Amino acid sequence: MLTDFGLAWIEDQSHLTQSGLIVGTGRYMAPEQVQGEAPGPLCDLYALGVTMWEYATGRLPFEDLKGEQLLIGRVAATLQPVAEAAPRVPPHLAEAIDRCVALRPADRFQGARELYRALRSGLGILDNSIESSFQDRTPRAASRRPSATGKMLVPTAATQPLESPEPGGGSHRAVAASVAMLVAAAALGAVAAVAVLRHRAAPAPVAPPIVVPPRTPSIASAVPGVEPVVTSVRPELPLRVAPESEQAWRAAVAVSATEVLVAWTCERSGLRFAASRDGGRSWQRLPPDPRLSSLGMTELKLVACEGRFHLLYYSGDDRKRVHLEYATATAGSLSFEAPRRLGSVSQSELLPALACARQRNGQVWLLAAWQSIGAGGIESAWSEDGGHSWSGAVRLPGSTTESRWPAAVVLDGSALLVWQQDPSGNRPSTLLVTRSSGPAGEWQPPRPLAVLSFGVDRCFPALASDGRRVHLQFAEKSLTGRGLVCTQSADGGRTFGSARQVGNWPCNDRHNALAARENRIWSTWEDKTARENVWAASSDGGRLWSREKELQPFVTESKPASIAVSPDGECWAAWASESGEVGAMRLP
Repeated sequence: MLTDFGLAWIEDQSHLTQSGLIVGTGRYMAPEQVQGEAPGPLCDLYALGVTMWEYATGRLPFEDLKGEQLLIGRVAATLQPVAEAAPRVPPHLAEAIDRCVALRPADRFQGARELYRALRSGLGILDNSIESSFQDRTPRAASRRPSATGKMLVPTAATQPLESPEPGGGSHRAVAASVAMLVAAAALGAVAAVAVLRHRAAPAPVAPPIVVPPRTPSIASAVPGVEPVVTSVRPELPLRVAPESEQAWRAAVAVSATEVLVAWTCERSGLRFAASRDGGRSWQRLPPDPRLSSLGMTELKLVACEGRFHLLYYSGDDRKRVHLEYATATAGSLSFEAPRRLGSVSQSELLPALACARQRNGQVWLLAAWQSIGAGGIESAWSEDGGHSWSGAVRLPGSTTESRWPAAVVLDGSALLVWQQDPSGNRPSTLLVTRSSGPAGEWQPPRPLAVLSFGVDRCFPALASDGRRVHLQFAEKSLTGRGLVCTQSADGGRTFGSARQVGNWPCNDRHNALAARENRIWSTWEDKTARENVWAASSDGGRLWSREKELQPFVTESKPASIAVSPDGECWAAWASESGEVGAMRLP
């Protein structure tokens, strides 16, 4: 028996083993393995069942699924019952094969021995030779002992499907004997694979969470001129950046080539910062800067670009007069310059947009967008010198007081803005898209997002660019609930392809964040039904996504997370928990 321990990919030929994303071979992988779960013993039994199904029917499994649709369709696709596809197969054998390929792992046999016993009791053609093969683990014991009919069970190379009748009406017994031989030969491999997988799946010891000492030196007091050696912590290990006594409300993260910087607002007032220069192993608090005074319980935005950190936050004397402030700091020193006011804000609970990118001429463009109280719509401002100076605020054409949640991305020579437009009445929300050629250009009239998807009421957009494509993520409502989808554009946002679902089940997904680097995409979002922040990743540009995993739970108060990726592709998430502490995690 040959067992595929290779890596499957779907780029060209989905039935071949190649170096790729998911362990297994496309047509024989269990549905849970396709969704990104670690392979286990029941995945091996599923693959064995698909092999028996192919052997019994003479047909290629899932032959109607081609190319990239193979793995996408495999999540819910089922094989035709053997009794329908090959009526000559004995009923008990057909039932056993159907149970092996059940969609839900709980509906399958729970072990190779259980499958063997079902076949033996149902068919009556397998004797104690198979039982002995489990004991002495030698293929000879399973392949050379006589069956209950007295005939030698010797595997042969079958060149015809089992559906083909044999002369003299003996096809019924031939099918049973042939498939029995397949099971006998596979039993050894299944048992060995189960043992290997159980050994491999043993959980690694979990390192204790890193607790910030009460007194840690600030980044500003670090030895100048010494380049830190960055050694990251293990991925998916939650780290405590600040304790509950901080009473944090919202957190944001940005990652430069040498540092991970986390900023947060508190329930009272003020901005706080912590940074790590050793890949998250230790966190150092920055001293409070009295010039950076924010309102309590407000949003903030933090990005890193070309060796500098850029911050947007809300300030004001009360909730009636709220201003959007910008501040920047050089990576390494992390000493923020005096903040600059960009405009007035209508709702401080709405997240502003901030994006930046280096241009071919060496300039660093920054773009900020927010919902303005004075303009009655969404305003934007540009900087073409890395944040040292800003243009005046300009209202985006087509935006109104019902325009919310702007998302922005800066490209080489252009920029893209998407926002949520809430119509009056009970009509569903839409997403509007506008483009600009840069600080010297004007914003085009917005147009509704044109993308192929099955949902309506689109909202909560998030944008990211990997240098070649623009990735747009948003929530939409379908028959099964509100889910998160992602679509791509290869022409700077002029057109978008089909939207693909992110995660596994639509569960009232809302606030979300997106980060991309080369062909890798990370997403985090708020699942209000499950009351938790979750995350998922894609390694193929958004075609297939891993199974969603918990990032941080909440009980009553929604706490969306922030996400960012470094220039070398290291992704970090940060959040303020419901209890008030600040957490962070490196995502694989």
